[in-house]
Amino acid sequence: MTADQLEMIDAQHLAIWRGNVEALQNGNRLVSDVLNVFFSGKSAAGAAPAAPAAAGGVGADWGDVERLVADGHVFYVSKDQTARGEHAVYEAAPDMITMTGDVVLVQGKNVTKGDKLVIDVKTNHAVLTSTAQGRNHPERVRGVFYNANSSAPAGPVQAKP
Repeated sequence: MTADQLEMIDAQHLAIWRGNVEALQNGNRLVSDVLNVFFSGKSAAGAAPAAPAAAGGVGADWGDVERLVADGHVFYVSKDQTARGEHAVYEAAPDMITMTGDVVLVQGKNVTKGDKLVIDVKTNHAVLTSTAQGRNHPERVRGVFYNANSSAPAGPVQAKP
């Protein structure tokens, strides 16, 4: 991870990265204004953490990353997709990212918008939802899709009898 500033709170097993934050994992990138990194608070063997003085100071023996909470201008970039929102939570155990706040998802030339995006990082499966319901509601999930061999948006999908 990189950022302009790092604050570590040993008692909470929390690292707060601020300013131009960038986190990389397996070729995927998470960029935000602020990133809170929560650790399990256990050693690799699963034992309770030692006292800070005995463990060598702040951050020693914090264990594994459990959760990342990103705020501000949040971007998640994978090989196939780019997502933007105002808030994101990455949970390590299920390897899932949940993004909220004026979410935009781009894949190739295709662009979709909604209120909440959940991405399974392992499979890159994404589900975009909206709190708006009803056929004529302008805030429903919406998207523009392009044909593979064209620069013009694809026409409406038609059902075949």
